[in-house]
Amino acid sequence: MRWLYISGLFSVLFMSCISSHTQTEKPENEEAKRMLQGLWLDELSDETVMNVMGDTIYYSDILTDPVYFKVIDDSLLTYGSVVNSYKILKQGEYTFEFLALSGDEVHLHKAEQADSVSFIHKQEVPIYDNVLKKDSVVYFNDHRYHGYVYINPSHIKVTKPTVSETGMGMDNFYYDNIIHICVYEGKDRIFAKDITKQMFESYIPHDFFQYAILSDMDFNKIDSRGYHFQANLCVPDDASCYLINLIVSPDGQINYELVN
Repeated sequence: MRWLYISGLFSVLFMSCISSHTQTEKPENEEAKRMLQGLWLDELSDETVMNVMGDTIYYSDILTDPVYFKVIDDSLLTYGSVVNSYKILKQGEYTFEFLALSGDEVHLHKAEQADSVSFIHKQEVPIYDNVLKKDSVVYFNDHRYHGYVYINPSHIKVTKPTVSETGMGMDNFYYDNIIHICVYEGKDRIFAKDITKQMFESYIPHDFFQYAILSDMDFNKIDSRGYHFQANLCVPDDASCYLINLIVSPDGQINYELVN
């Protein structure tokens, strides 16, 4: 009997939670969503701000991810890497005004249908297949060493939340690199390895690491410890970078040292 009582009580509580959740979930404003469909331009500059198609907002910058959106009550909600909410101040068939994340008012007007032809909402971002090759020659103990660095573009996507000039939250993205390093003594290859950003994760603060790419590498010198390379991990469109030394021992082991 105790089990039946507890089971029944749990069922009542469970149904109560479902009912409470259903009551607090507000429906979308379908009419507001319908009026948002189309290409929107800044009222003053006439520059393209966004193209709304279905439940997705596309931006003119091909390095910005499209974002899913809803209109609930008097707010536009966008769902990217973070959820942003914009209070709608005024909306009509050809007018849309809202408060940006900065608190400034944004005034948009809808473009004529003919103008939207120039907006390509699904442009392919170019993947650069060109490999950047760098090489250096150094001497140690009367031996000649040749170090190579090959910076290989990849399809590894790194997303960084940002704010546009109009004050809208966006997700810009970039492609990371995989860097191949190798060292030759004369014609003999004595070391070779692919280096990825993930190898440096424990040496860099997480808040920086998640938005950074492995942007560059140089072969510096050889000493009794081994072969010295230096990696650059940078956040695109930002002045911040971390420098990390890679010391490859003669037996192929890699040690990392953060440059202070």
